[in-house]
Amino acid sequence: MKTLSVILFSVFLGAFAVLSGCDSDGNSVAGIDRGGLRGVFGSITGFGSVIVNGEHYETDSAAIRVNGAPAAIGDLEVGYVVAIQANLPQSDSSSRAVTIEFAHIVIGPMSAVVAAENRITVLGQSVSVSDTTAYGPGINPASIDGLSALPVDTVLRVSGFNGTDGEVLATRIESGASGSGLEVTGIVADLNSSLQTFRIGGLTVNYGLANLQGFSDGQPQEGNRINVEGSLDSGGVLVASELELKEIKLEVDEGDEFEIEGLITAILSATRFSVSGVTVSIDDQTVFEHGDASMLDLNVRVEVEGRFEDDIFRAEEVEFRPNGSLRIEAGVDSVNPLSVLGIVVQTNSQTIFEDKSPAELRPFSLADIDPADPLRITGYESPTTPGVIIATGITRTEPLEGLKLRGIAENVSAPEFSILGVLVITDDDTDIEDNFFANAEGRLVEAHGSTVSGSFVADKVEFED
Repeated sequence: MKTLSVILFSVFLGAFAVLSGCDSDGNSVAGIDRGGLRGVFGSITGFGSVIVNGEHYETDSAAIRVNGAPAAIGDLEVGYVVAIQANLPQSDSSSRAVTIEFAHIVIGPMSAVVAAENRITVLGQSVSVSDTTAYGPGINPASIDGLSALPVDTVLRVSGFNGTDGEVLATRIESGASGSGLEVTGIVADLNSSLQTFRIGGLTVNYGLANLQGFSDGQPQEGNRINVEGSLDSGGVLVASELELKEIKLEVDEGDEFEIEGLITAILSATRFSVSGVTVSIDDQTVFEHGDASMLDLNVRVEVEGRFEDDIFRAEEVEFRPNGSLRIEAGVDSVNPLSVLGIVVQTNSQTIFEDKSPAELRPFSLADIDPADPLRITGYESPTTPGVIIATGITRTEPLEGLKLRGIAENVSAPEFSILGVLVITDDDTDIEDNFFANAEGRLVEAHGSTVSGSFVADKVEFED
């Protein structure tokens, strides 16, 4: 067995130890067959098994843990970033998960919302949201607007990926305390060993009374990756009760497969970079999807697949995640093919499916969608078929109060314009942003309205870029 030292920039360091056949202290785990295994790190996009990075993993015999406690498959949600150890599939069967580990990256009160930047602050951490961020019950609408509607100091639980600047890209946000107190994972900065304080993002931590775990010299060091649990004092300082080092050694076998999703956290050379802190190597045989090697940069979201060979994670495929800036909220026209507002919608292995209708189906998939179902769709325009949307997320919702359509404005000529081939009509009752028709051509805009005699009549139009 070969050993590779990796500082893993993620809340799931302990889970990756399990992935590699080790416990959280780096010891080998007895009883795990090392032959034909795959290590997976990424966000859940659907169920009916667990779907991560476009792959299905059967869960009937998996040991599942959530925030360190034994759990069941029903405790996992779309958007949770998990670490999975799985047996490789035999013939046409699905891979079978051996272990699934999940932990929130931050649990704490929300202190600020900057809707224009799609950003919130939770326990001193700057958290960005995107059109693919999933939301739990109580956040309505399921967007930055729903977060803006929550009272300040609402406790939020965030799953996501860490970036290099101390920020978090949220893949799911839920409201309400989890019962385990406040928690955050991040990098130690501004360490003051005399005062026994340091900073994680915008949060000051006092560890003077904490139970310290995993530190080789008994004390945290500048740059350590740690998990902190505790409570806030009257001055907004997190008084730590538990402080755990989250830097481990991964033990992996030659030829083992891996799949890692996350943000690029370091560019090490022309052929090496880190994703969520895991160093991977590319070469002339690496296949790129939705881009090429020139697009590798800090905080870019990617999925990397490959094998551990010659003491390095070698990338066989690197897939960039296109931004889903387009959005539709409307009823279904037809299901084969899926069409909404006359716009054809296609899905792929990365499309997130979630049912927030009264039916609350789980699993929920394209096959469960019926004509007239209200859907919220996010995505991007097909690079090969103009006017067709590739969906990054499809959510069946409660009945809609109105229609929404976001995309690039074309054929702008007052009082009309088009989005994805849909003619949007304005009238004297439409709330129109200043100088809209003079500046809208080619810009990202959003229209709210309803259909009248088959036409989209806007109640409101505004810029979104």
